[in-house]
Order: sequence, then structure tokens, then C-alpha cells
Amino acid sequence: MLEEMLCLNLHEVSALDVLWCIKSAGTVQNFRNAEAIWIKDGIGVLALKMANVLGSKVLYDHAVTGISYQENCAFIETNNGVGLNAKQVILTVPPNLQTKIHFDPPLPSMRAQLLEHSGMPSVTKIILVYDIPFWRRKGLSGVIQSDTGIVREAVDSSPLDGKRGVLTVLVTGSAARALKVPSEEIPQALVSLLGEEAASPLEVYFENWSEQEWSRGGYGVHFAPGVITNYGAALIEPIDCLHFAGTETATEWRLFMEGALQSGERAAKEVVDYLGRNSK
Repeated sequence: MLEEMLCLNLHEVSALDVLWCIKSAGTVQNFRNAEAIWIKDGIGVLALKMANVLGSKVLYDHAVTGISYQENCAFIETNNGVGLNAKQVILTVPPNLQTKIHFDPPLPSMRAQLLEHSGMPSVTKIILVYDIPFWRRKGLSGVIQSDTGIVREAVDSSPLDGKRGVLTVLVTGSAARALKVPSEEIPQALVSLLGEEAASPLEVYFENWSEQEWSRGGYGVHFAPGVITNYGAALIEPIDCLHFAGTETATEWRLFMEGALQSGERAAKEVVDYLGRNSK
């Protein structure tokens, strides 16, 4: 069960990393129940509403390719040739993606080696649509937690009116890497758990997060044994005008959305404090 939440096999992650996640959630029970509340219209609606408020301040299709920086200024280059000047910079992309950015001067060795040891776990998300939530007629919840087989974790995502049955399945770690044809393998795997009706979904949607250019996995970076001990100090330490946020750096709800927000507030405070000290 813990492996499914971390999206990797336990031998791939350090005990310190796991304990950090649990500590940041408060308790093991909190960590396990963190996704008990869902957003009706999907999590993407939050980002869209924020983007609508910010308007033209949000630049789409401007991937950062290079950052030249000093103590009190930086020049940012994007993939379409646009250049931006800034007094301070907050980097929020996951550590594994920061290796795609060219920094001038090069990042200090501790930071560079931390990024080189930052890999995103493997996860594939599959959504199966049925004519009705047939499992409910059998007195089943549609919530699956298993320690055998391909399907280790699933939830009932059906609409409230029950006009369609929707199951969301998350396949993680080595099982995700071994998955070849989710549209065939997952329905068959569900038969032993929910019955023959599971073999015939109306539609199957799936996404291998490890193939997405701007994540390369999910849900956040975990560190192998020795990485936090040797390089962890560089995770949030500012470098001249560069500040580092992102859920991997959070002290509350690390690797969850709340952790991303908390880290953003911390990095923003760093910038505000710096500008306040150097405003004269």
C-alpha cells in the first residue's frame, strides 16, 4: 500500500525520505487519507481559475532553456527566443526537470549533484468507463487496495447521478514500467476483483506520466538512500537570486498540492525579504 502511494518499490527510496513524507503529513493515517476529498470539476479547474486572474502575466509555451544569474538580477531565455529580465527568480519545476535548464554560471556542485540524483517515480493512470457502476449492485465500493496483481489501487470515480460507472486505476513502480497495453491488461485484471462485467468497459483512457515531457513521472521526486543525507542541504538553499520551491521542498504535506503552496509561500517570503533589505 505504501509503495502505491510513493509510486515506487521500497528498495528504491530511502527510509529518511519516507519518514519525511509521513512527518510532513502529521501522521501515517493522514498520509494514507490525504486524497479522501475530491474536487468535483477536477483539479485542473484550480489552475485555470488562477490563470484567468493573472491574465497576460502567464506566458504559455515559453519553456525556460537558460538562466544567467548574479546576486541581484537574472536573464531568462525561453525555447522560442523570448528573453526576460528579473531581479529574483523562483524555480518551481521538479528537480528532475531543472537539469534541462542551462545555468550560467553553473550551479554549485552540491545543487548540481542533488538534481542529478533526482528521479521521478513511474506511474500510469487508467480511467475505465462502464454503462453503470455495476460493482455497487454487488455491494462493492469500487475502492481497491491489493498487494497482488497489476491493479493495486483503484477508486470509484463515477458521477453522482450514477449514469455511468467510472473506475480510476493507478499502476505504479515496476508494475507501471511492465505495463504494455493498459486498455487490455487492466480490464482483465479487474475481473478477478469485480467480476466478468469489468472485462467490457465502454471506453478506456490512460496516461503514462513517465512519458510526459513536463513531469517524466509522478507524483513527486523521491530520493534514494544517501541522497538527502549527502545533498539535502542544497534542496531549498537560495543561490544568489535563485530561489527554489515546489512540493519536494515542503515541510508540510510534502509531495501534495498543499506542500506546493506552502513552498511557494516560503520562497515568495524569501524574495520579499531580500527586496526589502535591498530596496534602498
